[in-house]
Amino acid sequence: MVSEITYREKMMEPQDNTTSRRLYVDYPWPIWLAGWIAILKGVVWLSSDPNIPQLQLTVLGYKYLALMIPLIVCGIALWNLKRWAAWGLGVLCAADILFFIFFPFAMNALALNRISLVSLIFTFFVFVVNGPVSDILILILLPVFFRYAGKKDESASD
Repeated sequence: MVSEITYREKMMEPQDNTTSRRLYVDYPWPIWLAGWIAILKGVVWLSSDPNIPQLQLTVLGYKYLALMIPLIVCGIALWNLKRWAAWGLGVLCAADILFFIFFPFAMNALALNRISLVSLIFTFFVFVVNGPVSDILILILLPVFFRYAGKKDESASD
């Protein structure tokens, strides 16, 4: 009798550290989504050009530079089900929300551009990814991350 190997069985293999395991149908989609959001959050600001005063632009630039590498690293590590990545994303997203609370002018950099449909779609994407919307989504998904993250390490020690 032939049985299909499920994602959970595949995850138990000690040297399964490849990207192919993320192609299984039962790979947790919230982890896949949050990894992409974290990576996009780390790099999408490079393609935006907010029209705000220089001082505010400098503050935003420092924020993005400080968060860029940690977001990318945590996003990739979350795909690899590392527990520390879930903690890292939680802390980074909470810090980003606090940034928007203490520096409300930062929302001006995320204003929607209604010149054309293409620019509206792009600025909406930037608003969702770089704004507090993605931070709140990742914080809501934290319990899912902790349910799956670290399972491989725990099973290897049994």
